[in-house]
Amino acid sequence: MTNKELLQGIFAELATGNGRPLVDSLADDVRWTIAGTTRWSRTYHGKETVLNELLRPLRERMTGPIKAVAHRFLSDDDCVVVEARGEATTKAGRAYNNTYCWVFGLDGGRIREITEYLDTALVESVLPGENVTQAVPFFMVTSIEASLRFYMDGLGFTKTSEWIPRGTIEWCWLQRGDAALMLQEYRDGRRPQGVLGLGVSVCFQCEDAIAYYKEVKARGIEAQRPFVGNRCWVTNVTDPDGYHLSFESVTDASEETVYEESKT
Repeated sequence: MTNKELLQGIFAELATGNGRPLVDSLADDVRWTIAGTTRWSRTYHGKETVLNELLRPLRERMTGPIKAVAHRFLSDDDCVVVEARGEATTKAGRAYNNTYCWVFGLDGGRIREITEYLDTALVESVLPGENVTQAVPFFMVTSIEASLRFYMDGLGFTKTSEWIPRGTIEWCWLQRGDAALMLQEYRDGRRPQGVLGLGVSVCFQCEDAIAYYKEVKARGIEAQRPFVGNRCWVTNVTDPDGYHLSFESVTDASEETVYEESKT
């Protein structure tokens, strides 16, 4: 069997989610290098390290095995290059469909070296290195209909999930980019006395807080003119129940600088 035929057999199984032939073909002293600068990017030395620090932690983040479908094999004696597309879903419900180029070095029917090139931006966004990955504000609101108008029509969030136990929405998940929040409406008689959100302030990090300020103003939202505080441009808004939201972006401008609106 040629090295190319060996890899073709391995990827025929990987396409079904069976990684055992790949693992069985790894040499004890294999070196597996993940390209880029992600949390996963480094060289894993030895089969046990590959299993314990790469493959097993990766598998634990998925609802099932990653299915890798190869569409090109290039072979040159002891080197085989494989281009492939992966399909998987994380336990957080996010699609992990990466594209790969693997360079395999083989000797005596064993895989001695692997260099893996992939979409590193996808890795960073979908496969963080820590188990705790995101803090999501959960706002109890008086009218979820009014709140949805504010967050979706005004702030540009998208509703990605909802709960409708009695014919109307009582809970939902809103997303904009990597930022998220949850809303749930109080049922009759359960709203506490006093001002909601007292002492609570949620800060959203932006690429450009001034651009976001202009966007939400155009959407009809009353937003505070941006100013510089703690080395960030900051614009503040208040939702229908009094929750305070800050949208910030890092800047070198002097502290307490106030954004001057164009007169043209």
